[in-house]
Amino acid sequence: MSRPSTSTFSVPGPTGEPCGWQTSRRPGDRFRLALQRARHEDHLPVDDHATFRLVAEQTELDVARFERDVQQRDFTTLAREHAEAVQRGVFGVPTLVWPEGRSYYLKITDLIPAGRAVALYDAIETVHRFGEVIEIKTPESEGTLAA
Repeated sequence: MSRPSTSTFSVPGPTGEPCGWQTSRRPGDRFRLALQRARHEDHLPVDDHATFRLVAEQTELDVARFERDVQQRDFTTLAREHAEAVQRGVFGVPTLVWPEGRSYYLKITDLIPAGRAVALYDAIETVHRFGEVIEIKTPESEGTLAA
């Protein structure tokens, strides 16, 4: 099996043009990575608009365009992508989806260092070969480990 693609989705804004955070792959990738770091390293709330604005500024996006895009109220694309995600078994980020349809959600505490990411992917792929295994849990994931 080949490694997952690093391609990004193109989401049109209300006029059909790409949204400000997606005007090119490089700024979009910078924004996405910075937002993940804001969440996982800085523990900033990703449900707070101030976090998005801060990350947009830090990654040098066109902030005025970004704000206009955030204000648009057409959720057609979001609804379509959500329906596709549900159909594929995606229920969190990150979720890996294999071609035959099986999916794996990873609950992580920190960003995986680049030097270890491939090893993690390979380990998940190895578990995937055991069709009998449908879930791996830890006491921490179940909330049963005493603090």
